[in-house]
Amino acid sequence: MTTNPKTLVEEINRTFEEADIEAFLRHCTDDVRWNMLGSAPWIGKDAIREAMGEMNPANAPKIYATRMIAEGDIVACEGTMEMTDTQGKFHQGAYCDVYRLQDGKVKELTSYYVETKEKAAAELTQ
Repeated sequence: MTTNPKTLVEEINRTFEEADIEAFLRHCTDDVRWNMLGSAPWIGKDAIREAMGEMNPANAPKIYATRMIAEGDIVACEGTMEMTDTQGKFHQGAYCDVYRLQDGKVKELTSYYVETKEKAAAELTQ
């Protein structure tokens, strides 16, 4: 497991693209808290595992990280993503994930996500 905060977030993004929830959870503390704005927080690995249970390679996101900033135990990663939901509907949007790390693991993650139109999402990745 890496000690470089930016490399850790890059590894986490890969776990999402591979729909490997268990690999993501290995990067988290046992009492991790995921604040997904607009929804109730997911607290603990079991809650995240349950919430993401339908994620699989067919509906895993394609993540285009465009900027990452790290200072101390905080890492912010912004970019765009594309995904198909479990009903087959295509989604794309812009995101910003803010990670708070503790001893090289994710203690808290706050995610901001806005659906975008196709052209807007493409412009953000340039």
